[in-house]
Amino acid sequence: MALLLSDVQTVLSRSLKDITDVSNATFSEWADWANKQTYDFLLGVDPTPFFLTQNFTISTMPQTSALPATFKTLQIDGCGFFRQETDGTQTDQRLTRTNFGSRLPGYYINGTNVVFTGIDNGDVYTLR
Repeated sequence: MALLLSDVQTVLSRSLKDITDVSNATFSEWADWANKQTYDFLLGVDPTPFFLTQNFTISTMPQTSALPATFKTLQIDGCGFFRQETDGTQTDQRLTRTNFGSRLPGYYINGTNVVFTGIDNGDVYTLR
């Protein structure tokens, strides 16, 4: 049985009477947090250490960088290249896949390398 985010929002709004001032982004963040807490509680395991990350600083266009030896594939859920703020804070701004010769911000995989396109400002992206 799947627990839909819309069902949780309906039940919560019924219980709290008024959550109209809570944005969808904030509600999704709360639900994600609750999901992670439930996962940790049920399994007694913190999944965070299992996420592999590597930072890439992109200063030329296009820029080719070697992928980590442990790289397997990028899954849609929670994996990809995410922009990092200058203070080191992770964002949810994900790079999209592009192709050879693209001038749009993104990346493509070429063998054991990643090629970043459309970025030349020194931004840091974290591969997760």
